Amino acid sequence: MRSDPEICDHKALNKALISGKTYSHDQIKDLLGKAKAVYCELGSSATDYYLRQCIQKFQRGAIEDSPIAEMFEDDEKAYLQQKLTRVHFPDAEASLMNSCPCVSPKVEILIDFLRQEDSQDFSGLIFVQTRAEVAVLSHLLSEHIPSFDISTFIGASSFAGRKSALSELADVKNQKTTLDDLRHGRKNLIVTTNALEEGIDVSRCKLVICFDRPPNLKSFIQRRGRARKSDSKYIIMFGEEDESDLVATWTALEAQMKEMYMDEMRQLEEIEKEEDTLEEAAPGSKPILNQSTGARVTIDDAVQHLYHFCATLPAAAYVDRSPIFSFQDHSLDPKERAISATVILPNSVDTSVRQACGISWWRTEKMAKRDAALECYRALNHAGLIDEHLLPLGHVDEAVDEACRAVEKRPNLVEVSSQINPWRRVAEHWAAPTKIPTYTVQVMDLDCVCSEMLLLLPSKLPKIPSFDLHWDATTIFRGSVTNRYHDFSSLAMTTAARANAHLLSSVFPGRLNSCEDCTALFVPCGATDLEHWMERSQGTVGVAELGDKIVADSIGLVRDLSRSGVPHAFRDIIHVSTEEVQDILYNGDRDKAMAYNNATEMNPEEAGGVNKNRKITPPYNDLDVKMLDHVTKEEGANDVYNKSNKRLKFNDKFHDVGDDNGTGMITLLNVTRLPKKIDFLHRSTGQDTCTVSVPKPRTLLAKDCAIDRLPYRSSQFAMFIPSILHKIEVAMVVDRLCEEVLWPLQTQNHGLFTTAISASSAREDTDYQRLEFFGDSMLKYMTSLTLIAGHLNWHEGILSHKKDHIVSNTSLASAARKTGLDKFILTKPFTGRKWRPLYNSVLLQTQQEEKREMSSKTLADVVEALLGAAYLDGGSQQAIACLKIFLPDTQWLSPSEACIILSSVYSNPTSNPNPSPPHLTTISHLISHPFTSPSLLTEALTHPSHQGPHTSSSYQRLEYLGDALLDSIITRTAYTHSPPLPTPKLHLIRTALANGHFLGYLCLHHSIALPRTEPLTSDPKNIATTTTSRPFHLWQAMRHASPTVARAQRDCVARYEILHPSIAAQLDHGSTYPWSLLARLEPPKAMSDIVESLLGAIYIDTSGSLDACTGFLEKVGLMAYLRRVMAEEEGEGVALLHPKEEVGQLADRERVRYEVGREGEGGDGVDGEEGRRGGDGEGVDAGRERGKGKRLTCRVFVGEREVAYVGDGMSVAEVKVRAAEVACGVLRREGKGKGRGGVEGKERGGGKEEEEGEEDEDDEVQTEMLVDEEGEKSDSDSYVTADE
Repeated sequence: MRSDPEICDHKALNKALISGKTYSHDQIKDLLGKAKAVYCELGSSATDYYLRQCIQKFQRGAIEDSPIAEMFEDDEKAYLQQKLTRVHFPDAEASLMNSCPCVSPKVEILIDFLRQEDSQDFSGLIFVQTRAEVAVLSHLLSEHIPSFDISTFIGASSFAGRKSALSELADVKNQKTTLDDLRHGRKNLIVTTNALEEGIDVSRCKLVICFDRPPNLKSFIQRRGRARKSDSKYIIMFGEEDESDLVATWTALEAQMKEMYMDEMRQLEEIEKEEDTLEEAAPGSKPILNQSTGARVTIDDAVQHLYHFCATLPAAAYVDRSPIFSFQDHSLDPKERAISATVILPNSVDTSVRQACGISWWRTEKMAKRDAALECYRALNHAGLIDEHLLPLGHVDEAVDEACRAVEKRPNLVEVSSQINPWRRVAEHWAAPTKIPTYTVQVMDLDCVCSEMLLLLPSKLPKIPSFDLHWDATTIFRGSVTNRYHDFSSLAMTTAARANAHLLSSVFPGRLNSCEDCTALFVPCGATDLEHWMERSQGTVGVAELGDKIVADSIGLVRDLSRSGVPHAFRDIIHVSTEEVQDILYNGDRDKAMAYNNATEMNPEEAGGVNKNRKITPPYNDLDVKMLDHVTKEEGANDVYNKSNKRLKFNDKFHDVGDDNGTGMITLLNVTRLPKKIDFLHRSTGQDTCTVSVPKPRTLLAKDCAIDRLPYRSSQFAMFIPSILHKIEVAMVVDRLCEEVLWPLQTQNHGLFTTAISASSAREDTDYQRLEFFGDSMLKYMTSLTLIAGHLNWHEGILSHKKDHIVSNTSLASAARKTGLDKFILTKPFTGRKWRPLYNSVLLQTQQEEKREMSSKTLADVVEALLGAAYLDGGSQQAIACLKIFLPDTQWLSPSEACIILSSVYSNPTSNPNPSPPHLTTISHLISHPFTSPSLLTEALTHPSHQGPHTSSSYQRLEYLGDALLDSIITRTAYTHSPPLPTPKLHLIRTALANGHFLGYLCLHHSIALPRTEPLTSDPKNIATTTTSRPFHLWQAMRHASPTVARAQRDCVARYEILHPSIAAQLDHGSTYPWSLLARLEPPKAMSDIVESLLGAIYIDTSGSLDACTGFLEKVGLMAYLRRVMAEEEGEGVALLHPKEEVGQLADRERVRYEVGREGEGGDGVDGEEGRRGGDGEGVDAGRERGKGKRLTCRVFVGEREVAYVGDGMSVAEVKVRAAEVACGVLRREGKGKGRGGVEGKERGGGKEEEEGEEDEDDEVQTEMLVDEEGEKSDSDSYVTADE
């Protein structure tokens, strides 16, 4: 204050100088006073130990930023450092081990007495006056009597000001398990203050020692009551000068206590007799009754029901979910006891019903406890947290729930309606048409229209997007259907039907049954007179009739009459001499042509043993006798293949080609065969080599050919008709879907909904896989938001249970069938093999409704895909309307509506009186978001272990919301990436980035620098300070009240310091995701929960801003890594597939088995061992090797062969991941599978994985030696170790 006049308060300064009362000075005086007390009671060496430990503790805290150092300002720390450096200690600290002058005579007597009382079943308490004596005496006894297991216990008292930090040596946080250790024999002697006199359950002790005289009768009686074992002793230590008076006093008090105890026992017996009659007469203790079900909860079973309710609350590591009861004594007369009880539930329960009090006063604590439990359960029932059976809401039997989940994971086949046929409605409209709408159908090559037809239909068609028509491997046409905006007269329908039949018969003569009954009619677009067009386009002409001007597109199909009119596409006409024709037709080899002709005239079995079913192909390319399948088999070409004698007949052109009109010139036609397919919507596959490559040109004799009058482009269009009609059919199915099921939606982009109902088996242009991935995330997001806003007092356990039920495949599949969605799902692929023209008479026939089988997962996936399509088509309002169609039982809220409800709760100080967290500005800066509702930040940082009646609710509800938000943000970003990522890659990205270990690492890593002042020198006469910085990490902001949580954090931070460089390098530059490193880090689940809860808090605080949530994820580093894994660089993508999944892929059909053991056990330390599940994996200790000094090992077997072995495992999950990585390397080097496995992970089956005796996490590992069938170790060359 002297050095800074601006902040100097002269009055306060003078007062401080006169009185000497400052916080730092008071701390030194307090330390001196307690040191004097220790000296008087325990001796000089004890005082040296006490002062040395207090000073060292302060100095360590100043460096390490412990809670002790945070109680002092920087200037105060510098001042105390200066003063404490003047304290000098004797060098012989080892004098503690000697007797006589180092300890007081009182301590010597105590040590000798305890040595005499030492036994196997010993248990005792030593009461001292001060907390300082507790710490020092326990240390003295541990040094002098090492056979005792000594612990300490002090009270957790505090006062309104700052706590005394300098003189405190004992730590309350380290005594949580002290009493349990005493009960179970892990500790047998506790040094304590009067904190254990009453109110705490302490097991019966064999010895109780009062190191000082009890201050009053109450303390004497309470301490005496702790020695309840048979043959127990109660020892009081005092000086010899007080012996005569005190012994008589204590003896009288002992007798008085026994008399009072017997009186109390008699009173209790009387009370127990009266309780039954008093219970019925107690006012207000009437039972809870549900009239509809008859369920009933009385005061007798209320406690059991309340414990059951607490057991169904969300489980969390280091948290006791039991209710806490406290009792209040209102007695005015000792003989007439009046006791009431209060119960406090865990902080995952809403604050409005977390605390309840009994409504009556009782003579026993047991009845008061029942009364409080009944009233608490009554409040839970009124709050809607109890169902009609008076059981916890949303709770089901764990065994039944697990079985249901297992069944649901296996998709089952269900019977559904067959796919709807939209042409039936078109056939119905043909019954009485007046004017027929017309549509223009074009086939284009690049920007040029190749062919154009009119489509006549009596129904209005929806908008049909253009589509590709794959003519061959290199030629792709573009098809389109557009409205012509004028009608076609019904009087010309007969001519139009004949024109349509003529068009189809040019390429499908064997598939046309009727000319006038077709449902879809195609007629020439530019023909004003159809009759005239029919006359001009019917029949064939010879080559001579073509004239001189020949245009390829105007010439019809060329039919080879020597092969029953097989159609070809015209290319060119050639005139050659008779001498040149041999080279053109037979490649100059006349003998070869003759030999081929002779071979075709004999029975196939006689021609060199040729198979009779094999098509005979000439040994040259210009002539080919192979026939089109649809000509030889479906058009009845009996003259080509004679079934009676199994002989092939050909003309004699191979013997004599002749000439044209004796001119000596031969006319040849250069042609190509038409594609051997009817499905032009899909690219040709490699199964038929004839359709993969471009058809080769052929040469035919002109005199053996006829040419259609119908232009080639018209015939080509006719070949496209089956594919065009299929596209129209799909569009009509989607239109019917929007009309009959999705009618509440204002659909704009029908292409999205076409994708949503197209299964991969349908082989449409797209399938629903990507949309289903997006819709799944949207469903989770919408459901979580609706539930958390619609049920403000539901805890996370109920919310998760309800959400899982809503989004389950069973629920969605049932919704699909109820709404009739099943009949619109496209599953059957279009191939064209069995295509026939559509006929009205056939469509209008009454047919029995057909059924088909479909996977329940497919039904559920289509619902999710439609939800994704609705969101992309019209935003969140469209998505909510879609949800109301399929899941009408849920009262859906839009994101804006939900945010209004949630924001009002946290902005209302009356409904949410949560105190603002300390360092609010620091935490806001850490997460780059200034909270307008500080109570949101408080709740987001509160661990479930932070108990109390007025404590903020835990972060579990916000974490539940944040989990859905994280999933949604990752999914949206990955889905909208350009170019689009394949579905398997999307799944891998979401799995990797929403991983709990990854989020925990981000929580450990994210920090900001805070300024701090430190002394530069230790010279007390010349103290200089400097300003430095210290990191403040995100995990340090969590509010908890558990020493176990603090210990887990410290252990994890120690692992983080070791593993951080490797993990950071892998995330920044590595080609694989660091699965094994993160598993070895194994951050507590609370760290990942904090990230998600803050995400939920920011979302509510910003009224639903996903941009703000994304900004937070950007700040912690998640978005940067997301961008990296989405980047598909050439050969440099990040492999995200989990090593265990990759092993399954590489193993193919072989079984994969993991065997976990411990190093050094089972013989040579490498034998396999079995493990057991140890819990849900929460916390640092779950599955960890428990500090037994032996790390875990893991062997990986593929089939019966051991392929990998690793050791030095910290947990079961971590050692198996590392073993899987080694196994992947071995299998890749052996050339098995696809290698790295990235996107292929979801596309392939993979091997069957089996784990011997354990799953993902172990609390213990049971040892069992495992050897192969021959009793010998496997070949060492068949596997490698991690070091290799």
